[in-house]
Amino acid sequence: MKVKRYIGIQIILTTLTILIAILFNEYLVQLTPQNLYIFCLFNVASFFFHIIILCLRTKYIFHPISLFSVFFYLFSSGQLILYVFGIQSARFNIFERLNLTSLCSSILFITIAYSFYQLGVIIAYNKKTLDFNQLLSLTLDKDSTMYNVGLFCLLIGIGPFTIQLINNLKVVLTSGYKAYYESGARVDSVFMGFIYYFYIGVIFLACSNVSKNNSKFYSFIFVTISVLRFISGDRGGGILLLLSSLLLYLFLIKKKIFSFKQISLLFLLLPFLVPMVDIWRNSIGDGNFFEKFVSTLKDSNAYVLTLENLGATIYPLGKLIEIFPLNMNFLYGITYIASLILLIPSPFRFGFIGDLTSNQLFSSPANWLQRYLDLSYGQGFSPFAEAYMNFGFWGIAFMFFFGYIVVKAFSPNIKNINGNMKVAIMISVFLLFSMSTRGSSNFMLAFYVRYILVPIIIYLLFKGWKKI
Repeated sequence: MKVKRYIGIQIILTTLTILIAILFNEYLVQLTPQNLYIFCLFNVASFFFHIIILCLRTKYIFHPISLFSVFFYLFSSGQLILYVFGIQSARFNIFERLNLTSLCSSILFITIAYSFYQLGVIIAYNKKTLDFNQLLSLTLDKDSTMYNVGLFCLLIGIGPFTIQLINNLKVVLTSGYKAYYESGARVDSVFMGFIYYFYIGVIFLACSNVSKNNSKFYSFIFVTISVLRFISGDRGGGILLLLSSLLLYLFLIKKKIFSFKQISLLFLLLPFLVPMVDIWRNSIGDGNFFEKFVSTLKDSNAYVLTLENLGATIYPLGKLIEIFPLNMNFLYGITYIASLILLIPSPFRFGFIGDLTSNQLFSSPANWLQRYLDLSYGQGFSPFAEAYMNFGFWGIAFMFFFGYIVVKAFSPNIKNINGNMKVAIMISVFLLFSMSTRGSSNFMLAFYVRYILVPIIIYLLFKGWKKI
């Protein structure tokens, strides 16, 4: 199917989504449980069709862009899937935590916004640079420059990474997971941001293709870190690192796509990790982990538990719909401007710029919302929520640009980069962007510029000097 045909189908689907949403919007004045069910069914059905189109476009469900889009939806709308199948969430139930009006408004907003996001993705997708089969067939030569840059990043990040990991394990294993959210439990230092250089360093070292054993070793490092993240109670980060290790394995060792059976088995087993980690972190010190895990799976379903735990990030959007514009004015893009300014080192941020970035509402809307709601835990956040607090329902249109930019970040138009770097960028973007799907733009932009773009620039500089 030609590119224009995919774009045409996506435009038709987006248009239909808008028209149906406008029709449903009339029911917001006469809300009933039946109307709520229709809203949820509309959301889930829309997602299903969008993912089919995307997988046809990328030609693979395990493509990093396809995986990111799936995570992006599940984090914000996972509990809606349960509701459609008549399953009431026992924990973090958004249907009990949000009033009916803000909940339905949130569902409509996300449904249309996700459609615009996918339109941006489909238009931005370039088969020449992102086709999975072509990427797998790329000849990856030994790249000593990439190896040296990767080693440099690893050395920068290994200290902060080790300190944070040991601290998290110590806090969780001695005092339980809830202690992690107590004041002073986390290592608070500007140097902690260097942790992400450790992950980029591992990816660069693996993709340098010094040897096949070298790639296997660094892929295994990600698996080991994933297990340690699970032990420290981190479900999302552990799963993303595990998937990143599988992408490294695919590109560097297997060199051919997973079969349908292998992918099916992966998606069948992956949801068991979320309840396993959840039970583990809530039973530390009891010594009854195995008993609780077995009894929990008897009483509930691993897939239900996964969607319950990870699929409630529609909540911050719902609360913002209650706050804006009734109690506060929309921000009209200030959070995005603050994200750009935050890239400037703090000593150079003074005056108006300093005031802007020191205001938590602009620089860290997730933390601002937590304080505004007086919550003792992090409620999460999302690009959907940020788009709404800036532009209201006009923020839906902004999600088109978000989708377009995300895809271009996966495969930036940079001259003189080889296949090794293309693979490294794609896996790095998948890992860091997926980590920030439950955050605001300041995370994504900082992640991309500091931890991906800077190593790329260093790589290109050294590569240029070697040719002189």
